[in-house]
Amino acid sequence: MRTVRVEARRVLNQPIERVWRAVSDPLFYSRFAPEVAAVAHLSSQRDLGARYAYRARIGGTELGGMVEVNRYQQYQEYGWTAVTGVDQQVRWVLRDVGNRQTELLVRVFFRAPGGLFGGLTDKLTKRSAGKRADKALLRLDQYFNAEPATGALPPQPLSERLRSPLAGVWTLIKRGVIRPLWPGAMFRLVKGFRQWGMTLPLAFVMSAARFPRQPAIIDEAGEISYRELEDRTNRLASALLNMKIEPGARIGVLCRNHRGIVETILAAHKVGVHVVLLNTGMGVNQARSVMVEQHINLLIADEEFTEILDRRPPGMVAVLGWAELNPNLMATLEDLIRRTEPRDLPRKPPASKLIVLTSGTTGSPKGARRPQPRAMSAAAALLSKIPYNTRDRVLVNAPIFHSWGLATLQILGVAGATLVLQRRFEPESALELVEREQCDAMVLVPVMAQRIMELPRAVIEKYDTSSLRILASSGSSLPGDLATELLRQFGPVLYNFYGSTEVSWATIATPRDLQEAPGTAGSPPIGTRVAIVDSANKLCTPGQTGRIFVLNSMLFDGYTNGSHKETWNGMMSTGDVGFFDPTGRLFVVGRDDEMIISGGENLYPREVEDLLARLPEVREVAVLGVEDREFGQRLVAYVVTMPGTALTADRIRSHVKANLTRFSVPRDVFFLEELPRNAIGKVLKRELRTVV
Repeated sequence: MRTVRVEARRVLNQPIERVWRAVSDPLFYSRFAPEVAAVAHLSSQRDLGARYAYRARIGGTELGGMVEVNRYQQYQEYGWTAVTGVDQQVRWVLRDVGNRQTELLVRVFFRAPGGLFGGLTDKLTKRSAGKRADKALLRLDQYFNAEPATGALPPQPLSERLRSPLAGVWTLIKRGVIRPLWPGAMFRLVKGFRQWGMTLPLAFVMSAARFPRQPAIIDEAGEISYRELEDRTNRLASALLNMKIEPGARIGVLCRNHRGIVETILAAHKVGVHVVLLNTGMGVNQARSVMVEQHINLLIADEEFTEILDRRPPGMVAVLGWAELNPNLMATLEDLIRRTEPRDLPRKPPASKLIVLTSGTTGSPKGARRPQPRAMSAAAALLSKIPYNTRDRVLVNAPIFHSWGLATLQILGVAGATLVLQRRFEPESALELVEREQCDAMVLVPVMAQRIMELPRAVIEKYDTSSLRILASSGSSLPGDLATELLRQFGPVLYNFYGSTEVSWATIATPRDLQEAPGTAGSPPIGTRVAIVDSANKLCTPGQTGRIFVLNSMLFDGYTNGSHKETWNGMMSTGDVGFFDPTGRLFVVGRDDEMIISGGENLYPREVEDLLARLPEVREVAVLGVEDREFGQRLVAYVVTMPGTALTADRIRSHVKANLTRFSVPRDVFFLEELPRNAIGKVLKRELRTVV
C-alpha cells in the first residue's frame, strides 16, 4: 500500500465566513466536486466526531465508505479520516489574507493498492489527483463568483400569464373598484387622468368622482370628504409652489397618523416633489443626520417634535403638521390650506418618489425609493387576498410613514374607503373607535395586536367589534400563538401580510392559512412570484430553507445612497430566509444576516424566539447571536415575563434543550422590564447588546 499526497491552494475573493460554510459542510461538496455522487449525514453533531457516508465516482470506478470529522477549528481548519472504505485523510486549511479574501489549502492523503495493478493505479492517481484538487478549488471559486442565473425560476406558462391580469380585473370588479360610472363622474376621472397620469392622486380623484360626499378621512380633528380632500390637496400643492418647493425638491414628513400626512403626500405628488417619510421614533441627532443625508428642503412635523424642529439644519423651512398650542406661532398645514387659493397645477408633473426609511433595527436607516403603483396591479394583488370593499371604514393604526401603513393608504385610496386615523395607538381606545365608527377593518402591527390581547377579557368584550371583517397585521413577524389568540377572540378575520420596504409585498396569509398553520406567512397573491434560493443560487425544494426572493410590480427603485438590494433572476431579496411547505405556504425562519454558526450548526434566533414565546410566563422575547471563544458564536436570550409570573433562566434553557439542538440553548438569559422597539414595534436588537 502506497500513501499518495495531494495538495492544492487558491486565494478566493470571498470572506472567510462564506468559505468556511462551504468547506465545513460535506453535503455541499457535490456542487464543486462532481466526483462526489452523494453524501449523507449520519450523526447529530457537525463538529468533532460527526460522521458522513459518501459515494464517489473516479473515472468508471465507484467508491464508498464512511468518514469521521477529526479536525474542527472554526474559520481555520476542517478535516476527516476514513472509518470504512478507502483509507483517506482530508484537511482544509483557511487563512484570512485581508481585503475580504481567503487563502484555501486542501491536503489529501490516501493509500492506493500495491502490485502491478496498484502501481498503474498509483501512477494515474499521482498524475490526475492533483489536477482534480485544483479543478475542485477552481469550481468552488466559480461557484462563489457565478452570476445568479443558475437554477432560474421556470418561466410562467402562457396560461398563467394570461390568467393573472384577468384574475386581477375580476378581483377589482368583485371589490367594487371597477364599476359603471355616471357621465359626470367619468368626465372627472378622464380629466384627472390627463392631469396626473397613473399616480397616487388619480386614485383619490377616482374616489372623489365616485363618492364625493363620503368621508375620506376621520381623525381627531373631525372628518373630511373625498371632494374636500381633493380641494385641500390642490390648495396645499399650490402653497408648495408658492413657497418655491418645485419638482425634484424633497419634503421631510415627521407626522403621526392624521390628515396632514395624507394631504402632504398627495399634494407633493401633484407637483412632482419627493417625500421622505421620517420615523417618529428617531432621536434628535439621528433625525438631523437623516435630514442632511436626504437633502430635505422643507420639514413638515407635528408640534410634539419640538426638539427636532429646533435642531433642524440651518435654512430649512418648517411647517407644523399637527398643532395644538403652537406657542412659537409657526406656520401650520391648516394655515397653508386655508389661506392659499388653488392655482393651475402642472399637467403630468415629473414622477414623485416616496422615500421610506428602512427599519434600522440592526444599523442606520437607509432611504428606499418607492415606485408609483403601475396601473391597478398593486391594488389587485392585495385585494385578491385581503377582501377590502369600496366604502369600507378602516382603522389604520399602522404608521403611515412605514411601508405597511403606506401600502394601506395607497390601496384604500383606490377602493374609495374611509381612513379612520388615530395619532397614538392605545389598545382600548382602538376598540372603542372600532365600535363607534363601525369599522370594517383594522390595520396594525403585531405588537399592537399583542397589547390588545393583554387587555382583561372583560375590557375587550365591553366593545362591540362585530363589524370587523378584516384584522390585517404586518410590519414584523406575527407569532403563531398570537395568531391563534386573535382568531379565537375575533373570529376568522385575521390576515398576515409579509413583505419588506424593498419588495412591498411577498405573501399574505388568510384566516384559513392561519387556522391550519398559525406561523405561516401565507402564499403569493396574484401577479407575484416568490422563490426560495439556496447558497448555490439553486431553487430549494419544499421544506428546504433558503433566501427569499420576490417579483411583483412594486419592487423598490434602490436606496438613495446609490446602493441596491441583492437580486436573483430579476427577483429581489427580502433579506429573510424561509421555506415553502408542501402546500405552498411560506414560513419565514429569520433574517439572513442574523444567522449564526455555533459549533458548526446554522442557527436562526427566530426559531428560539418562537419557541420561548409559547411559554405562558413569557410576554415577549428576543434572541441574538454573540461571539463565543469555544463555539465561534452562541445565542443570548432577553426575556420580558408576564406580570405576576416566575420564570428562571434554567427553565428557559431546559425548555430549549428539550425541543431544539443543544447549540440552540442560550447560555446567557437576561430578564428585562421591556424590549427596546422602534415606532412600528420592531425590536431594536442593536440596542439589546448594550442593555445588559
